[in-house]
Amino acid sequence: MNNYTDSHMEKGAVYDTEIFSSPMDAYMAKVEKSVLLEIVEKTLNGNLGNYVDFACGTGRIISSLEKCATKSIGVDVSQSMVDIAKEKCERTQFFIKDVTKERLDFPPIDVVTSFRFFGNAQQELRDSVLQYLHSILRKDGLLILNNHRNPVSISNRLFSLSGGDHEMDLTYDKLRESLNRQGFTVLKTLGIGGWIFRHSFQRKEILESKMANVLERVSRVVVPTSLCPDMILIAKKH
Repeated sequence: MNNYTDSHMEKGAVYDTEIFSSPMDAYMAKVEKSVLLEIVEKTLNGNLGNYVDFACGTGRIISSLEKCATKSIGVDVSQSMVDIAKEKCERTQFFIKDVTKERLDFPPIDVVTSFRFFGNAQQELRDSVLQYLHSILRKDGLLILNNHRNPVSISNRLFSLSGGDHEMDLTYDKLRESLNRQGFTVLKTLGIGGWIFRHSFQRKEILESKMANVLERVSRVVVPTSLCPDMILIAKKH
């Protein structure tokens, strides 16, 4: 097992609680969902076709998108995670597999999403997964993914200057290079949370305010994606 898989396997019972008990994580999850739904509506006209959510976890993403798909499929290595995802989803088929060791073959897939996976994984695992996702996507199919652990975001740079160690390595440029190397072209990038560069901004009363919604939209225009703590990329198979 790799480090990502080891830490992920038994987190089903606590994963959602960990996210939504942290004001910052809860805020990022809310905005990720909002941006993703906007992408599906504006870029895909609300139609995902044959859709796979890779590293689906407890169904945080796929439970919101399954209604937009002709066929909805969730893949994860953790039984405990998938057990919870099944309770949230009505029309998704789930598979518990490590696709780097045992392939799952599907009809040509139109869209793959993968959230909160690549920032946690080692580079060898990232490359193996990208190769697999490339193989199941149809020609010109889309991969929509995020990196929620950008080590060079403004907030993490300040954290490092204060002596902190974030143990992250996946920068925007590194992720883009990995995608290009594995046969994907990045079409669009969106930064999330670019305005949250001070620890004092990470309070619940600020993150849940109307001001936060305004600052989020403004920062998406003025703060480069490469400096945001969370980023969403839309990539096409080539």
